[in-house]
Amino acid sequence: MNKIHLLILVATSLTLSACTLPSSTLTDKSNRIATIPISPTASPSPTVSTVNQVTINDMKFSPAIISVKKGTTITWTNQDSANHRLFSSAFDSALMSQNDKFNFVATVVGTLDYQCTLHPSMTGKIIVTE
Repeated sequence: MNKIHLLILVATSLTLSACTLPSSTLTDKSNRIATIPISPTASPSPTVSTVNQVTINDMKFSPAIISVKKGTTITWTNQDSANHRLFSSAFDSALMSQNDKFNFVATVVGTLDYQCTLHPSMTGKIIVTE
């Protein structure tokens, strides 16, 4: 390989490597490379509550996700002026008027999603552990 081919190869390699610098690496005016630490941004996860009381208010369940031990009784209280009906593969509350309560005993370990049949955008989750 002659000197011209070698020079072209080196120049091409340097050009390509400059194009593939990671996004956290910057070159300042003096061509020194500075590395800027980047912290990964974690998407916020829903808060899992360990209480066994769920309030229905402002067209939502609060807390929306609860974690309980197997055998725990969970109580929903409807504080909305609107009626609601909770439904999952394990329970059906029937119609709940304002101030009505509904109880459910969590007897199976796992995750149980539920929603209001009258307002399908209202959803909740129960995580049952041993």
